[in-house]
Amino acid sequence: MDSNSFRFGDADTVAATGAFLQGELERLDPKLYAPIADFTGLRDVRLRTDVSIADSVSSFILSTYAAASAPGSKKSWAKALGTAIGRTSVGATKVINPMTPWAQEVSWNVIELAQAARVGRPIDTQKLDALKMKHDMDLDLQIYFGDDELSVKGLLNSDQVTVQNASKLTDSATQTDWLALFNDVLNAAWKQSKYTRLPKDMLISPALFAKLNAMQLTNTDKSVLTYILENNLSATTYGPGSLSIRPCKYLTKEFGGFANERIVAYTNDEADVRFPLVPLQHTAPQYRGLDQTSVYYCAFGVLEIVRPDFMLYTDLAA
Repeated sequence: MDSNSFRFGDADTVAATGAFLQGELERLDPKLYAPIADFTGLRDVRLRTDVSIADSVSSFILSTYAAASAPGSKKSWAKALGTAIGRTSVGATKVINPMTPWAQEVSWNVIELAQAARVGRPIDTQKLDALKMKHDMDLDLQIYFGDDELSVKGLLNSDQVTVQNASKLTDSATQTDWLALFNDVLNAAWKQSKYTRLPKDMLISPALFAKLNAMQLTNTDKSVLTYILENNLSATTYGPGSLSIRPCKYLTKEFGGFANERIVAYTNDEADVRFPLVPLQHTAPQYRGLDQTSVYYCAFGVLEIVRPDFMLYTDLAA
């Protein structure tokens, strides 16, 4: 017999079986890398928490005063002789929006749990994390855009809010040009409110936010964004730090369908704008054979813009 037939570790044998079992030389990172998402809806609006899962609608009342004075109107003088005295009257309008239940089921069985425990991957925790992400994503979209199926709008596309147009600045614009743009937006919103209140919050696209942050003032380490925050109309009226300018990914074509830049000016105050939300809760676990199931549920309201005249959209056209 050919002695070559008894060679140990010839190339074909090693290639077929390997010197080590598959996986013996693998270093597995035990950390779980779940999807990452950024949710900002609860950053940009206050919650209305007096609603419950039993409520089918949320509502509020807008009052009007007929006796308020305005330039050119007569004052309520009282004459010493006479009985003609002005009378105050009050009007009220109720605004009603639906409260819509939201629910998601999560389930696993005892075999899944045992297998997951063996390899160190808690399947129950992962499924709950996935459910929470779905909840937070739906909540963000409801806050910012409302829902087409329910025929309701949100913070970025409300029919109640006035839209004005402005020219988009070019790359050659100076810090003075940028400050003038933001002050024009603030002044327009101030005028719309009959000079009652200046906005204290602005939402812009991440691209515009990054651009303003990257542009430096000449001979300083200060950005144009900082310059605007320090010298805007709200800051000079209410004091330093009164205006917040924040990036919002939904003010983009990719996430929000906006072809042009939109600046949203408002005040993040529960008296002006808020979102009714019933917090997430769950049913008691139900056991069916080897399966364990629980339903997580809550209720989403509709963004309530109590004072639309204190809010303004500005679209920057090219």
